[in-house]
Amino acid sequence: MNEERDSTRAFVWTTVWSVVFVLLDTSFLPDVFSLVGLAPPTYPSLAWTWAVVVAFVGGERAGAFYGALYGILDDAAFGRAVGPGIATGLFAGLLAGTLSHVVQPSPFTAGGVVFLFSLIRGAFFSSVSSLFSELGVPLSSLFWGVLLPRAFWEAFFAVLLYARFHETLEDFRRTGEGGQEGRGGA
Repeated sequence: MNEERDSTRAFVWTTVWSVVFVLLDTSFLPDVFSLVGLAPPTYPSLAWTWAVVVAFVGGERAGAFYGALYGILDDAAFGRAVGPGIATGLFAGLLAGTLSHVVQPSPFTAGGVVFLFSLIRGAFFSSVSSLFSELGVPLSSLFWGVLLPRAFWEAFFAVLLYARFHETLEDFRRTGEGGQEGRGGA
């Protein structure tokens, strides 16, 4: 009974924080990042970072759920057609969840996974934009000037989020809310 309560609590808090981070990404954080000198394309996304960290800790099932949740909320928050955010979130969530079988989740490995997936996500959106001639800048300058700094910031925030929410994430992992049958907990 106690494990079921911990499982439900971890799931609820993880989902609540997902929504909070999307709201912060769309309202408060752009002003904060502007104050510290970041330009709009290099703003890190706490919602993206959180979704990848939760997927990495929770496994494939959690990755699919939180990746898709991120994508739906992101597409809705930024007024895009529904689809690009869901596709990238679902794909990244599944892959990050799979990586948790290979690499032991910790603050620094979570940062590395977020860094990698931030670059992949940026490359995907940049490639799609270049197909429609929407970029206006060469891909190489976009990589060095936007994608790489954003990936570093998101990796930095992944380490902080993992460290801050370590207990909730470990409850999430241990109780199997994000795990699969037969998968050992931490």
